[in-house]
Amino acid sequence: MNRNRVFLHSAVKVLTIAAFAITGCDRNPNSGNDPGTAADAISAAKSELARELFPAVDADDRDSLVTGNTRFALDLYTQLSSRGGNLFFSPYSISCALAMTYGGSRNETEREMREALRFTLENSLLHKNFNALTADLDADTSVELEIANQAWGRNNITFVGEYLDLLALNYGSGMNLLDFRNHPDECRVRINDWVSEHTGDKINDLLPKGSIEPVTALVLTNAIYFFGDWETPFDAALSREEPFHLYGGGEVAASMMRFNDGEETVSLPFAKSDSCLAAELPYAGERFSMVVLLPPSGALDTIQRQLNVEKLDRIIRNLSMTDLIVKMPSFSFTFSTPLKRHFMNLGMTVSFTEDADFTGMRLERPMWIDEIYHKAFIKVNETGTEAAAATAVVMADTVSALPTPERFIVDRPFLFVIRDRESGTILFMGRVVDPTR
Repeated sequence: MNRNRVFLHSAVKVLTIAAFAITGCDRNPNSGNDPGTAADAISAAKSELARELFPAVDADDRDSLVTGNTRFALDLYTQLSSRGGNLFFSPYSISCALAMTYGGSRNETEREMREALRFTLENSLLHKNFNALTADLDADTSVELEIANQAWGRNNITFVGEYLDLLALNYGSGMNLLDFRNHPDECRVRINDWVSEHTGDKINDLLPKGSIEPVTALVLTNAIYFFGDWETPFDAALSREEPFHLYGGGEVAASMMRFNDGEETVSLPFAKSDSCLAAELPYAGERFSMVVLLPPSGALDTIQRQLNVEKLDRIIRNLSMTDLIVKMPSFSFTFSTPLKRHFMNLGMTVSFTEDADFTGMRLERPMWIDEIYHKAFIKVNETGTEAAAATAVVMADTVSALPTPERFIVDRPFLFVIRDRESGTILFMGRVVDPTR
């Protein structure tokens, strides 16, 4: 892995934290609530608590979180796979952003979110385990990995102190307060800039035009960036175009990567079953890997339909070191989609209506999820993989209309005085009946 990339990315991370500390660091948990704050001004509602670093968690609880997240990943894949074309997303990014949202849910809203997201741990343990898992992943230095969270609230809202504590303690996030009412698009650009900065500039314009409105109350964002070299790189000199057979017929010329020429082999974890062939390609350090599932010709729909946590776990457990001849295409693409419809299909319906209960975040007025945006980027070549993704949960409310301004149109004769404001002395006095003369 290019160590300069790691150093530069870490430096950006430090500078970003410093920038936010400078621009908004009032210790009052709900300061900066002036509705007239300019679009370029930012204040923060922040808990007094610091993020708990490497919290101790029970191994069974961590396994429960990972299993639930995997079930959710496969559930969502099933929803998204009905679309044509390439598909790529980060279930971990989506789970993190929705976990922050879930932390403020109550009653039926909480139950639906828990079931849709496949959460099994009670609230305090859930967030603590998300924190521990993220910290553990982020601490590995064999690859470049950054996971960041940030909340963005409308600057005339008072958020519940306990919710700010939850964000700070478990997700390392304060609440940046923005003027959504007066400057919605400028706020959208600010959030998009943060996402771009935390994804190596690979995820741009996560929030499309019109996604932030004066009624936007809260945006919860997660960004994840990964850059890893293969433990055993492909030989770029051997890559050449060969046919890649399309699902449903036809073919295209793809750049096929190789480890070796001719019939030479490389030893990799491999498994063979009725549903697919599977090979695991480790990244440097061997903690992270890419597992490629290759179904028989014409059987893509079958494996997509049948794949579940148990089957995936069985495939991975059956992997064993095998001498292989490997050819695999290089590829790069971006995938973007709103997720509201898919979450509703997973049974999360109340959260998107005015009946939603997010009183764990805010007490004085109902708030609901307006949309969930997700965008992901992947690039796989001979040296390794670069991947990035971001998720934004956009929440809205029935914001009170801005006061109608009084009108003072001086379009008729008028009097005027020029006076000393301290003593009240009138220095000049006059009248205008025709300002053109």
